[in-house]
Amino acid sequence: MDGDGDGKFTAPRAYAKEIIQRVGADPGKLIAELAKYDEAVAAQAASLCQAAGRDVRSGEFAEPLKTSLQHVQRGFAAYAKSLPSK
Repeated sequence: MDGDGDGKFTAPRAYAKEIIQRVGADPGKLIAELAKYDEAVAAQAASLCQAAGRDVRSGEFAEPLKTSLQHVQRGFAAYAKSLPSK
């Protein structure tokens, strides 16, 4: 599916990288922007934040996720399940 209409496939990770470059990794801003994308992009954004040293299981992510759309919550939850226990 060509979600952005550019005539080619773009991987969810590429979307996530572009979003983080554009809005940054501030959890509130990032999670709000992810509402425009699907669960796979949200999961990839969570992965990129974690790789950059931000714990996506922390309160700074938990608070904005409480009021985010379901697909964003599911994306972050799916990624968090793949992490080792604290």
